[in-house]
Amino acid sequence: MIDLAETCPDRIEARVRLLEDRAEIFQLMAAYGPSDAMDAETLGEGHSIARISANCGHIVGTPAGWRIAHRLNRHITGEDASRAVLAQK
Repeated sequence: MIDLAETCPDRIEARVRLLEDRAEIFQLMAAYGPSDAMDAETLGEGHSIARISANCGHIVGTPAGWRIAHRLNRHITGEDASRAVLAQK
């Protein structure tokens, strides 16, 4: 028989740690403000897209919390460099 007194606190602690990590990551991402993934210019009464960018960021957990290790922004021009950003997982 499973001893719930031993397994439940461990599961709850792991779940709380996961939720805290997610909240900290969301706050880290929000600190950078809105994405500059798309710029538009006004033409008459409408808008026309002038530039679109592909963005990628890598985060790492440190003793001080989650930090951005690397950020990459490439204008989508149809060239290999911008396609490579979109292909990252």
